[in-house]
Amino acid sequence: MIAVAVSSQNHCFYCLTSHGAVLRVRSGDEVLADTVVANYRADDLTSRQRAMFDFAVKITLASDTCSDEDIMDIIQVAGFFNYSNRVANTLELRPNREFHSMAREASPKR
Repeated sequence: MIAVAVSSQNHCFYCLTSHGAVLRVRSGDEVLADTVVANYRADDLTSRQRAMFDFAVKITLASDTCSDEDIMDIIQVAGFFNYSNRVANTLELRPNREFHSMAREASPKR
């Protein structure tokens, strides 16, 4: 499904046709691929599917202003901090007191 949404944004006829066919076969839905091509936002998608499409399209459109390396960096940093945040929240970690005052107090004069 993501392949069809991205291919639609990129106007790639080959990918729309081939991945659309695979989507029809795998989903058993004769219309789903065409709807995703035309406007996935108009389809009755789950919130999970809509979020996946929105993210995939956002990355696709970002390629106009971000390099592939930029996009990879963004994805990796976001992925790492999603992991790190979940671990910290699950373990109920609390920051050291020093973190609260860092860069808030006047710098000592030299």
